[in-house]
Amino acid sequence: MHFRIQAKEDSNIQRYPTEDLRIARIFSDKLSKELQDFLSSVVVFGSSARKHTTANSDIDVLLIGNDLDFKLSQSFLVTYRLIIEQTIIKTSNKLHVTSMTLSSFWEY
Repeated sequence: MHFRIQAKEDSNIQRYPTEDLRIARIFSDKLSKELQDFLSSVVVFGSSARKHTTANSDIDVLLIGNDLDFKLSQSFLVTYRLIIEQTIIKTSNKLHVTSMTLSSFWEY
């Protein structure tokens, strides 16, 4: 059984650096199209989330992949990495991406 939970609009959105969030949103949208249901969540963290960015700050993004419904074979992981790398290149060199599985996130 699958449940779809509609994301609600963040009432604090205006507190975050607009350009960093715009880049993160574009990155997230591109990945969602490529990875579909495998991508459980995209989280912005670090200086962008704390509103402490400088001209040289990167945009820290955590990707949470659904390892509960998908088998993470070697070929899947290679493809996943290529998709991430190509999407970063096409979006912004400011992105610093970390990936984690959903089951690891629960344990964390």
